[in-house]
Amino acid sequence: MRKISSRVETLDYLLNNRYFEHPEEISLRKGRDIFYVINDEDYSLKFMSKLSEEGKCVRCDIPEGAKCYQMVAGRSTPCEGCAAYARDKNATSVWITRDSQKDTIDLIRNCRHITQDGTLHSNICTHMGDLNEAIRHMQRALSARELITRCLATISDDSIPESEKFTTILKNSMSFYDSTSAYVLLFGENPRVYTCNFPDLPDATPLIDEFPQYIIDKAERQMTPDSVLYLDNLDDIKDEEPQIYKHFQRWGIRCMVVAPIFMGSELTGIIALHNINLNQRDIPALCSVAELTANLDYNISSRLKQERIMNTDALTGVLNFEAFKRGAQDILLENPDKKFAIWSFDIKDFRNINDLFGYDSGDDLLRYWAKNAMVTKSSNELVCRVQADTICYLSEYESDGALHEYFSDLTGRLQEFVHDNISNALTIELAAGVYITTENDSHTLNEMFNRAHMARTVVKNTPGSILNIYDVKLHEDLRFAKELEIFLPEALSSGLIVPFFQPQLVLSERAKKKGRIRAEALARWINKDGTIFARPDQFIPICERNGQIAEVDHCIFRQVCQTIAELKKKKIKACFSINVSRHTLFRPGFIEYYEDVRKEFGLTYDDFVLEFTESICVNDVKKFQEIITKLEKLGFVCSMDDFGSDYSSLNVLHLLDLNELKLDKAFFMSEENKPKKFIIINNILKLSNALNMESVAEGIESEEMIEELSKSNCDYIQGFVYAKPMPKSDFLTWISKNKI
Repeated sequence: MRKISSRVETLDYLLNNRYFEHPEEISLRKGRDIFYVINDEDYSLKFMSKLSEEGKCVRCDIPEGAKCYQMVAGRSTPCEGCAAYARDKNATSVWITRDSQKDTIDLIRNCRHITQDGTLHSNICTHMGDLNEAIRHMQRALSARELITRCLATISDDSIPESEKFTTILKNSMSFYDSTSAYVLLFGENPRVYTCNFPDLPDATPLIDEFPQYIIDKAERQMTPDSVLYLDNLDDIKDEEPQIYKHFQRWGIRCMVVAPIFMGSELTGIIALHNINLNQRDIPALCSVAELTANLDYNISSRLKQERIMNTDALTGVLNFEAFKRGAQDILLENPDKKFAIWSFDIKDFRNINDLFGYDSGDDLLRYWAKNAMVTKSSNELVCRVQADTICYLSEYESDGALHEYFSDLTGRLQEFVHDNISNALTIELAAGVYITTENDSHTLNEMFNRAHMARTVVKNTPGSILNIYDVKLHEDLRFAKELEIFLPEALSSGLIVPFFQPQLVLSERAKKKGRIRAEALARWINKDGTIFARPDQFIPICERNGQIAEVDHCIFRQVCQTIAELKKKKIKACFSINVSRHTLFRPGFIEYYEDVRKEFGLTYDDFVLEFTESICVNDVKKFQEIITKLEKLGFVCSMDDFGSDYSSLNVLHLLDLNELKLDKAFFMSEENKPKKFIIINNILKLSNALNMESVAEGIESEEMIEELSKSNCDYIQGFVYAKPMPKSDFLTWISKNKI
């Protein structure tokens, strides 16, 4: 297909190569020919001219012949002035050749030149039998030019929607051919159909879907860019295509002409006009309309292809995030009375799938997920891939129960795909956050997505596939967590991260013989007036994530050492348990820092106990053993905190030189199966004594539990039943009141 770049070029191309037949050059001769020019406005003859014996224009009596523009009779050859006018105006013209050997009427266009002897050279385009027929033919040609001009103007008008451009072309074509109805069917990269004066599409489906293929099958070899297929009697298909024939009868279609639409050498569509009397000379105009339609389809297809590239995720084929946001915004604005759910998904530990099974497997899973994420696949649902394994989805909201049902179904389908296509041994878990829009929701789409993302982030590290629905409290908690992260350095430098002391009841006789106070130092973030600003469970996880937990540990350790030193001056013996995080333990210079601070405040190793959580002990046994060995050689007292919480640590106790076991509070929180629990607790305490390790029971809430632990020779108990965590001033008061 030739790509036409401008209106001028298009008209010139179509009029010179489409409407007229193959041209040949001929000449007008003096004294023999009568020359006419057609008026483009009303299709009437503009003038007629001939030369006198003296070589002048008879009407104007001058060689240039200015008055030869008027209608005059009795001339045989145009003067040079009239011929020059025809040449300069590029007019479409008629001349009659009077010759003993030739008596025809020819249509010409594009006068070439005038020779020195006054001969006019031009291109002959077609021959007629008489002048009236020539004029009618020329008038039809100019009508065809007007049709093509209107079609081209429609295509060039950017203010007309693309769908209306096709229907406008059909209307113009129907008017020119006096057709009752028409349609354009495109079956290239973007299949679609446009109709004019046509029945409703549901009823027209057999015609639109089946009949064009019937035509193509019957006349495939005949369909070229310069030909049409004219079915002048549709009764011919009665036996062959009875269903299609039935529709034609119902719609009153008696005959039709079909023009092919080619994209290069490929047939990509057709234009069909119904109930017309086709003149052979009108075929080129319809082919020209088909070519213009092909150009329009090419431009639209190119634009749509570019839009797909810009709006589509290359891996999955669904929308990218920017296109999703535009589409979602439109849906929300068009449906203000509906509630929608905005989802944010990802697959936990997706990187492991790529690492273990290859990137192709991971890509296949993402493609399957993206294509199968939508619930009903309605016009009000969108899905996109944000990045990596993060999928975003917009759906109409029905109920929380429906959200959980969909999430469970999706998880099951993804797991089934993984088992069938990747590995039976692989179990995947999804994390999903959902934001539900409210009536007249004032949040921007970015804010909505961020809230869904927040809800997902909260459950990202929680075991299992989890759906978390965003609520205001979640947002407040996350916003507060962000504030904590921002202001933590200032709190550390301003002395607002302080130890609270929770006294431990000295229970066993061997513990009592040591004659000292026992307490655990717990980090608290306070306001300047001493009130609590943030609990440990609020800011400690943040510190662990951003790497500032070591600064918190150092801050608390220094303050505790200072308090012990102050108590020593008052002749009060004390031993405080101090938590050490994983990050602090494995940080270079850990032992040196704690040793230097101990020496700075003049403390002995028995003045405090360093507590390490069970997870540190079990997950990094070798590395932990090396550090503990060094601490023990120096004289530090070390304890395993949260013993029995989530890990099996019995098999590492013989490897570690620990001084103390601290039973996890989970042992004492539930009232279920108390007899069995006491058996387990009692045996752990026996094991502790057998290994010459002191024992601490944490989270004790009842006198009954204290009594049972006392019978089992537990050394210390810690819990609200005895004392709550308290600031330093209150702790010192507590010491005084208890006469310690």
